[in-house]
Amino acid sequence: MKKIFFIITFLFFQSVASDSFDGNNLLCRGKYQTFGYEFIDKVNVIRHAGSFAENDYYKNSGTYSITEQTINLDIEGDLFPRSIRIDTLELLIGVHSNNTLVCKCTKFEGNFNIYFKKLL
Repeated sequence: MKKIFFIITFLFFQSVASDSFDGNNLLCRGKYQTFGYEFIDKVNVIRHAGSFAENDYYKNSGTYSITEQTINLDIEGDLFPRSIRIDTLELLIGVHSNNTLVCKCTKFEGNFNIYFKKLL
């Protein structure tokens, strides 16, 4: 079953990895915060973030670039670089090769404004 999931994920993201994630959304549920990445076009992304325990929500814009292995995010206000591994959809934060795993993301079909509003 894991192999089938990996193949489907790989084929889906392989088709968009060379160009962009334009039109795709990823939801990343971490231990303390939940992030939603809305890929607007070939370079622009909006990050929705909420800490439901603290009833906190904010939205920032930025840019992204894609390599063979990662989606590199450059979001306004971030102190450290963030990236998402294309093969596993793991969200990583850090500046070195030992980046910190924040959480695993999933594809999101809904509207982030509604999603975050309902949970707060």
